[in-house]
Amino acid sequence: MTAEPLCRYHKAQGQIVAATILDHVVALALGGTNDPANLAPACLDCNTDKARAEMRYLRSGHDVRFVRHDPELGGWFRRARKMHLD
Repeated sequence: MTAEPLCRYHKAQGQIVAATILDHVVALALGGTNDPANLAPACLDCNTDKARAEMRYLRSGHDVRFVRHDPELGGWFRRARKMHLD
């Protein structure tokens, strides 16, 4: 994480928070991979909040192929990708 020491989710919102966890942008349980493009540095709070949203999605019974269309998770994905592409 030394190459990208800040939480990507906070950074996308203009906030400076240290990253402490390497997060899967799309969780493995939702079809994500260990590809470096699917990894993002995160703080504990963002990782926990995103995990809650992922669990909600999994419990809802929605098809994981459509996870990117979920309004809440889509926001997390956009923030991670925005800063990765900048």
